Amino acid sequence: MTAQKEKTLIEMEALKLRLAVLERKIEHYGKLMEGKEDEWSHEYMQSLIRKGQENGK
Repeated sequence: MTAQKEKTLIEMEALKLRLAVLERKIEHYGKLMEGKEDEWSHEYMQSLIRKGQENGK
């Protein structure tokens, strides 16, 4: 059960990161649709995605 708990915690962290990426994308595209400018860091987003992939293993 302890191993399963650890695996679940790792999966939860990966999901939190995935959610952060989605929230940032929603914010970004929402601003664009309103005609506002938004700073977008592709490198930052990719680092979040990679971190989530590494934590999900």
